[in-house]
Parts: sequence; C-alpha cells; structure tokens
Amino acid sequence: MEFVLESHAASDIRYVGVDLFEARSPAAPGLTLKQAHALIKPLGVKTQLVPGDPHAALSRVANAVRDIDWLVISADVDHESMSRAWLFVPRMMNATTRVFVEQAEADGKPHQYRELTRTDVESLASQQQKTSRKVA
Repeated sequence: MEFVLESHAASDIRYVGVDLFEARSPAAPGLTLKQAHALIKPLGVKTQLVPGDPHAALSRVANAVRDIDWLVISADVDHESMSRAWLFVPRMMNATTRVFVEQAEADGKPHQYRELTRTDVESLASQQQKTSRKVA
C-alpha cells in the first residue's frame, strides 16, 4: 500500500480487505479484525474490512464495492471459495481495473504475481455461472 500512498492522497484511497480474521485456523495465524484496523487506520485511507472467505464476503459486498482499481488475491486464499467468488468480480471492475493473483513459490523464493486480463476474469466468472446453473 505504501507505493500507492506515494502517488495518491490518503483521502483519495479506498481499501477493501477480505480475510477470515478470527475465523482463520490456528495453524494459519493472521491478524484479528481489530489488529488489521489498527494497522491501517494510521495511514488515513478509507477502509472496509470484510470478514469471511472470498465467496461469502464478496457475495455480501460486491454490489457496494464498485469501480475498483486493483484486486490482489493472495496465494493462501481458499481456492474453492475463490473459484465461486469470481462470479462477483466483473461487477466490481471498471475499464482499467488490474487483477493480480499471487503465485505460491517453493524454496523460499519471492512470491510472484500474475496479472489477469478482463477476459480472463470474465471467463472465470462465466465458468462459475455455468457451474451454478448445473447445480440449481
């Protein structure tokens, strides 16, 4: 977030974070919701932290979180939940939204991020939409 703060006023930035927070398993430690707020608050950015897995969280906020500039997806995200969550992502995007998916690296190498095109995102959403229709 620091590189964004270097080129934008904090008051112009809106940060939305999705995480399990307290629901995270003890084997995968992370921040509590209160700790995350405490870390972000001093930066002065508008913040909305959404507890839950990607599908549950985005199903609640996708209509309210619009016109995003960047979406960054962690390598440790629940892949099944994220697969279902792609359905909500296109409605959150604008014409210039950039989507990055972290690629887990072995052997302590730095993590890499793969950028998805809008076509990639729409394809992932379409696949989920087809899966949802088959189940219903």
